[in-house]
Parts: sequence; C-alpha cells; structure tokens
Amino acid sequence: MRNTILAISTSLASLYAVNNIAICRAEDLKPIFDKVQQYYQEKNYAKALEELGWAQKEIEKASAQVTQGFFPDEIEGYKGGKIENTNVFGIVNVERSYAKGESETIKVSLMGSNKGQGQNPLGGLAAMGQMAAMMGGSQPGMDSFRMDGRTAMLETEDSSATLTVFLDGGSMMKFEMDGASNGEALKKFASAFKISDIEKHLKG
Repeated sequence: MRNTILAISTSLASLYAVNNIAICRAEDLKPIFDKVQQYYQEKNYAKALEELGWAQKEIEKASAQVTQGFFPDEIEGYKGGKIENTNVFGIVNVERSYAKGESETIKVSLMGSNKGQGQNPLGGLAAMGQMAAMMGGSQPGMDSFRMDGRTAMLETEDSSATLTVFLDGGSMMKFEMDGASNGEALKKFASAFKISDIEKHLKG
C-alpha cells in the first residue's frame, strides 16, 4: 500500500514539473468580456472562445492568490519559505517549505483543482490513495486515522515522516517532515492549517 501512495504522488509530481506558472495580480475581467461580447455579436466565435480562455487564466490567477493566502508565514515555530505554485491542465499544486532550527523542515503540498466540485481531475487518483490509506493502516510505520472527519495517513521512517490528508472533492494535502520523525508533532502542525477553509475554496 505504501508503494501505491508513492506511485500516485510521483505521477502528480511529474505533471506539476511540466509547467511552473508565476502568480501575478489578476487583470480586470470586464475588458476581456467586452471583447467576448463584441466577437460574439460579429459571429467571430473563434476569437470569442480565445478571449474566454484568457478570462479563465485570469480567474485561475485570482484563485491561486486566495489559495496561497492559506499558507501562513509562520506556524508552530516553523518559518515559511518561498511559495511555489504550478498549474497544469487544471491541476493545481501549491508548495511551501517550513524550517525550524538548522536541520528540521516540513514541506506542505496542496494538490487540487480550481475547476470546482465535481470537475476535479484528481478525484480518481485521490480515491485510490484514500482506499490504500484505509487498507494499509495496520502496516509497520503506517497509521490511518480520521482528522476532523477526513481520512489521513501517517508514514514514519528513521528521520522523516509524511502525513497525507484527503480532502472532500478529490484534493489532497501532504505534510513531509525531514530531519525528524515526530508523527505527533506533524499532526499538530497539520491541524494548525485551515484545511476546512482550503477545502471550501477548492470545492466552490
């Protein structure tokens, strides 16, 4: 079961590496929709659809800005570094590493979609990971449990620990501790995140 979860994470990571999008301030949508209306009235549907595509990109930028706001600068004594954001085929991955001291770090990854409830392309993969978590919780170094009503899986090794939380709608949050293997501290760190607010934002 550990290999199943690892394979899912690896597959998602390969998608995110394809295209890294710098998040900037979203533009005003009114001029874009004015062009859409103009091209539509002129029956230039190809151009109208092109402008709609630009509108979608701007909405995705605005959504990403909100998502990044859920990653605090400091949490449980860990200070956050630069936020990385990728968006490939509607799949969004937001990452931020937090450091405490010289050797202990926690990388937080949010894997989801800005397409709203029922359109998340991660739904199938997340369901597989959730099933693997439920079935593999009795294996050494693995513990499946409920976190605020959500399925979660904790994996611990000699000097690392990984906590995966499966959100409603097919999104996932992963907390990876390096330099220590303190599962309880990792759970406390994860609980300090506003996971419910993140989930609500992604579902729409």
